[in-house]
Amino acid sequence: MNKIKKTKIIFLAILFFGFFGLAKGSQAATYWVSSTGTAAWNSCSGATPLSGTSACALSTTNANAAAGDVVYLRAGTYTITVNGIAPVNSGSDASHRIEYSNYNDEDVTIQSGAASRYAILLNAVNWIYVHGSVNHPLILLNNDYHIELTTGASHNEISYVTTIGSYTTPSPSTGSGVIIIDASNYNWFHHSTFTGHGGQDSDPTSYFDGHYPFIIGGEGGGIGNIASYNLIENNEFKNGGHDVATDNGKFNIWRNNFMHHELYLQLADYQWQQSFTNGSVQITVGMVIAGVTSGVFATVSEVTVTSGSWGGGNAAGTLKFHYVSDNFTAPTTFSNGETLKIRNQSTNLAVASGSSAQIADYGTTYVGYHVFQSFCNDGGYNLFENNIIGFGAENLNPSNYAGNGIKINTPRNITRYNQFLGNWLGGINLVAYGDSKMTMYPTENYIYNNTTLGNGVHPSTYNGSPAVSAKQHAVNFDIDSKYPAWIANNVVKNNLLAEYFTGGGSTCQGATSGIWEQNLNTSPTGQIIGTNWDTCSDHTTYNDPKFISATMPAYNAMNLTRNDLPDLSLQSSSPVIDKAPYLTTATRTNNNVIALNDAKYFFDATPYTSQFPLGAAVQSDYICFSTSSTTVNLSTDICKQIESISGNNITITNHGLLNATTYYVWLYKRSDGTQVLHGSAPDYGAYEYASSSDTTPPAAPSGLNVS
Repeated sequence: MNKIKKTKIIFLAILFFGFFGLAKGSQAATYWVSSTGTAAWNSCSGATPLSGTSACALSTTNANAAAGDVVYLRAGTYTITVNGIAPVNSGSDASHRIEYSNYNDEDVTIQSGAASRYAILLNAVNWIYVHGSVNHPLILLNNDYHIELTTGASHNEISYVTTIGSYTTPSPSTGSGVIIIDASNYNWFHHSTFTGHGGQDSDPTSYFDGHYPFIIGGEGGGIGNIASYNLIENNEFKNGGHDVATDNGKFNIWRNNFMHHELYLQLADYQWQQSFTNGSVQITVGMVIAGVTSGVFATVSEVTVTSGSWGGGNAAGTLKFHYVSDNFTAPTTFSNGETLKIRNQSTNLAVASGSSAQIADYGTTYVGYHVFQSFCNDGGYNLFENNIIGFGAENLNPSNYAGNGIKINTPRNITRYNQFLGNWLGGINLVAYGDSKMTMYPTENYIYNNTTLGNGVHPSTYNGSPAVSAKQHAVNFDIDSKYPAWIANNVVKNNLLAEYFTGGGSTCQGATSGIWEQNLNTSPTGQIIGTNWDTCSDHTTYNDPKFISATMPAYNAMNLTRNDLPDLSLQSSSPVIDKAPYLTTATRTNNNVIALNDAKYFFDATPYTSQFPLGAAVQSDYICFSTSSTTVNLSTDICKQIESISGNNITITNHGLLNATTYYVWLYKRSDGTQVLHGSAPDYGAYEYASSSDTTPPAAPSGLNVS
């Protein structure tokens, strides 16, 4: 062997073994962290579990963890004076992430030991995976900001965490629980609970409400803080300051979530005390009482009877309560000797004795508000699919009509296959908005195949019979004279609108239709109102859709769970089965392109392809084409997946449609692969009835990644 060739071989050998030796030295490893850990980084790794001082501190892990590393948090409470989980490095791709998890179902809590700290902070880092387990989620407790993703933090996954806000101060907390801002895109949040962040100020001169358990985009409208293409699914959101969730971003997907904002207890700023006599009807906590003479009304927070009895008509004692007022001025007090009654009712309760006095005991008060909002002048184009959005309630300011299910201020959102339940105002509310900083136009929103039940019953008291509101409706276009043209071309079609008050039986009450235009109080102008199943369309006849169960929880119930909800799937005899019409029409352009009359009904997953962490399934819609305008045949008609959408043209390779033929288009499978068409036509509403004899195979989602 000549000298040159031998030298070359030696050089290649050195290069080969040097490279793999280096690679072996930098291999991903398992690291162990504890709340009392003090070990150096190179001493807390290995397959053998470490704990106590033998493990690393969380701060050590944050400074050193690299792509492919797995970090196990041992059981305990991590009280942080700097940020909690906050890696400075990124993973490299979907298969080489930095993973933080509790070990072996151990209970881990991260709580703030100093103001303005983050339990989880992902700042300009990608491919991070933070999670608890199904029965033992990571608990993030009383942090000003539980989780923040900022400065382009993307491709991250957070699951099986529970955030719990603090009610230990009488004023609203200073930040939102979870915030995703500054071009932080393609993140996946799932199977988590976000609760109790933000609050409301009971000071009647301001009634400030603020902050949210979960928000995409900056607070106050999100200007300049847009975050896009995030997937938020299979979570629960509840008990917030303003809404329980807000999207100030764009192109985000919200699906399969349970969002509710029923009344809950919060510490208050103002607490008053009043003596009473001659009590003849029991006064209970949460009741709104009013003075017959003064007109003052208040929410009762505590009742103490010191003598007599309600039944005997001579109960005497003291009340604690929070004043409310219809204007932003400090309210007057009850008058000595005036009769107290249930607000807006004739029922006399007791007689005020002496003057009301402010006391140092803050006590608690009942609050609620809107449930979910899409709000930003740069936002919209989101997908809201298969969520349960319910029980929006009044906030502390009685002049601020609150309690919508979803409030949409943005354009081009698809809202489909959702339930809107028991919201004190509308189930779906489209509102134009403008101020010195922004204008928002809720135009071209596509609202179809949703089910609403029991919205628009705005009680005048927390206890006693609710008053039927003039705003009883499922869908509301809130058009103000200042913005007459800002709400236009919104489509409402194939929805099941069950807007009767169930507490009074299956009786049509309130508005004459489930769709209503506020302020103008006429049929909605400038909108595209298709065929919907309205249970009270003529205000007299109740058109029963035959739900499995329409039993709603009490309108003032608290701490609701999914087990408290009605079952709005359909009985086999339901008149809404196979009755909804097609969505749009189509004609063939060439072998791969089809021209739709309106493609905005449909979801295109092309921008999301290969961007999410492993396991996140997002697919483009499947649609069916029929030459019949009334029925579709799943065995013989063409049903294929959309490959891309450009304007009103869609691409489907070798689609098989004929020239010079008009086709009627139906949605077949939605973004998570669920089949939503089983019979000869869709059903009205969010639930598609599938008989036991239905042999249509389940959807096989494209783009599903399996780790």
